[in-house]
Amino acid sequence: MTLRQSILLCSVSVPLALCALFVSRGTAEQAAVTQAQANPWMDSALPPDQRADLLQAQMTEDEQLQLVKGYYGANTSSPITKAAPENLRPILPKTSGFVPGIPRLGIPSLIETDAGVGIANHRGFRPGDQATALPSGIATAATWNPHMAYAAGSIIGTEARDHAFNVVLDGALNLARDPRGGRTFEYAGEDPLLAGTIAGSQVRGIQSQHVISTVKHFAFNDQETGRFVFSAETGTIKGGCSRIGARCIAPFHLPTQASIRNRRRDSTRRSSSARHSSRRFPTGRSLVSACMTWCIEFCAPCLPKAFSIIP
Repeated sequence: MTLRQSILLCSVSVPLALCALFVSRGTAEQAAVTQAQANPWMDSALPPDQRADLLQAQMTEDEQLQLVKGYYGANTSSPITKAAPENLRPILPKTSGFVPGIPRLGIPSLIETDAGVGIANHRGFRPGDQATALPSGIATAATWNPHMAYAAGSIIGTEARDHAFNVVLDGALNLARDPRGGRTFEYAGEDPLLAGTIAGSQVRGIQSQHVISTVKHFAFNDQETGRFVFSAETGTIKGGCSRIGARCIAPFHLPTQASIRNRRRDSTRRSSSARHSSRRFPTGRSLVSACMTWCIEFCAPCLPKAFSIIP
């Protein structure tokens, strides 16, 4: 092909490609408008609480209950969980958790994975499935570098998305109080401000890849030994259990506050917002309404288009 022919071909193909792009974009926008008209809770211009009300009004009681119960993501059981129902077992993703979606209403399934130091593959349920092994949380905190924590979170978010997992159970805020603790390696040190800053940066990195990150282990999760029977309680304690006093409790509030300030959005803040807004709902539907508000306001913008049905 001569240079003249190449130039002529480009002069024709580029405008055609641009036209196709604009046509497809217009078609997608029209489809979104049509969907919002048919299902008004799909209208992202409405306030989250209003969208939650509209959505819940279309849900059966069974569907509402379905959203407030999850299952272990593999066909097995544990001392504290029961195996999933028979009808769900063929579709379990072999991960840490699974909450079935409601396709007819545009609610996607939540596929949850642990990821304290990288995407987990519990008990090797997914043979040959590997992920990047990252430094422990306490080692990352020792750098005093939020940018490094953000980078680690970005890796976790990318690999979660590549695995088709849309919820990452990471962002550990529990303070490192005992070096013998079985999960101290996940935590971001013993200083409340440092822990909140590092964990918040990691959450922000995860969610930069359009994957939900839900922080966990807020406080008093200091030992793995006897984890299914150990009780850390406040107030009047019976039976000889150790009492946790107010002076001990106070520092644990700081990591959560610091982590919230250090990220633009996360499931802790959104679930808190939903919880407060749910007080306006009548008794009997506040929990589901809170879940719907949280899902619409937070989950939908973060989920990749591959799994997000709600825009």
